[in-house]
Amino acid sequence: MLERIAAANTMIETFASVGAHAFDLTITNIDGQKVSFRRAVPLVGMQRILQYQLASADKNCNNIVIRPIAHASSFVQCDDIHEQRLMAVRDTALLGICTSPGNYQAWFVLPIEDFEVATARRLRKHLEADISASGATRLAGSYNFKQKYDPSFPMVATTYMNVGRTTTKRELEQRQLLGSSSQYDARSANRSNSFRRPKRWPDYQRCIDGAPTNSDGSGPDVSRADWVWCMTAASWGWPENEIAQQLKLLSSKARENGERYVALTASKATKAALH
Repeated sequence: MLERIAAANTMIETFASVGAHAFDLTITNIDGQKVSFRRAVPLVGMQRILQYQLASADKNCNNIVIRPIAHASSFVQCDDIHEQRLMAVRDTALLGICTSPGNYQAWFVLPIEDFEVATARRLRKHLEADISASGATRLAGSYNFKQKYDPSFPMVATTYMNVGRTTTKRELEQRQLLGSSSQYDARSANRSNSFRRPKRWPDYQRCIDGAPTNSDGSGPDVSRADWVWCMTAASWGWPENEIAQQLKLLSSKARENGERYVALTASKATKAALH
């Protein structure tokens, strides 16, 4: 257990080295259902409760999921990538994580003033990562409890860490990790020409659960959740006008701010998703 606590602490300290000051902490059961949630647990608080959380998770077959929170940095999670791509970015990413056999994540950090949603999307596309990654990850040293792994549950582990490592859009371009803009313009055109209506909408509650804390710390940042939901819907193939209509039904902020907010959010998120 001591080695596992050390692994968890090292992951948290690596996030802290680039400005993470708190973490959202979610506990889920073996079926993926939420058991508990604590918003914005301070760094020191996280380190204090690790031993208890790991022991409790083992006993109850629960998963420990964390989301780093930083004011001056933006995290880009590239989830569900191949090991070869993970290792190809080991000099640029903050850390690499193995969540289960054959499943890897690479985490990049950009200064918040240099961050663009389109940049994050292009990076994920280049690495063939999950474009709808939530920005939350399983804690190193904890077990990945899923029914399909029973009884040999894999342990989450860091593959590499670059303490304090940040990058910029310019560096990502220089390292040819964003592809070319013409390449994504062509993909967007091809996508529009071969449109098929999606079968379902993204899970809005998941976007709310995964959103960072708002500026006054009173709850989730609904604007960010709306943005992620709209961008995910667009990436799944939903047209902009239908995204806007659905957002009005789902979002409390959309109902409060009216048509202009809905139209701008849907429009900008759709453009970001397709480029």
